Amino acid sequence: MKQDEILLYNYNVSIIDYIGLIHSQRKRLPELNNNIQALIEFTASGERPFDYADSSSMLLMILYELLVITKNKQLYKNARERFSSIVDLQTSYPNLQDPTVDFELLMFEKNMNDYMYIESSIKLPKDIEDFKKLLMEKSIDTYYDRTHKAGFDFLKTLSRIYYQNDIFPNEWRKFIA
Repeated sequence: MKQDEILLYNYNVSIIDYIGLIHSQRKRLPELNNNIQALIEFTASGERPFDYADSSSMLLMILYELLVITKNKQLYKNARERFSSIVDLQTSYPNLQDPTVDFELLMFEKNMNDYMYIESSIKLPKDIEDFKKLLMEKSIDTYYDRTHKAGFDFLKTLSRIYYQNDIFPNEWRKFIA
C-alpha cells in the first residue's frame, strides 16, 4: 500500500469507529441537517432536542462511497453491518430539470436546498462490487462547466462552505473505476 492509501484507510477507519463509539455510548449519529445548535444542545445536556435529526444520514452514504473508491471490502462489510439497519441512507443531487435556472450561478449566490432533490432509503448491497455497479449505473450531471473551464474549481469549495451547500456525488464518483 502506498502511504496516501494507508493514510486514507486509517482516516476512514477512525471516522467509522468514532461514529460507532458515539452511537454506542451516547445514542447519537451524525446530525442530518447541519443543525449546530441542536448538536451543541444534545452534547451539552445529553438530552435529545426535538430538532436533532439523525435517523437519516448523508455522511454515512458518502463514507460508504469512499470505501468503494478505496476498494476496502472488509471495512465496507463492517460498516454496513454496523450502521445500515439503524439509519436511512440518503444522498443529494442538483435538480437540473428547469432550464431557466442557472444552477452554476446560483451555487455562488445562495443556499441551494430549494434546488436539489434527495434520494433516500438507499439499501446497501452485501458486496462492495455490487454497490460499485449500482453507483456506476447512476448518471452524473455536471453543472460547473464554466467554473471548471476558467480554472477556478477551488471556488466551488468556498461557495459550499459559505452558503452551506451540499457536496454532490459527482465530485467523488468520478474516481470510481
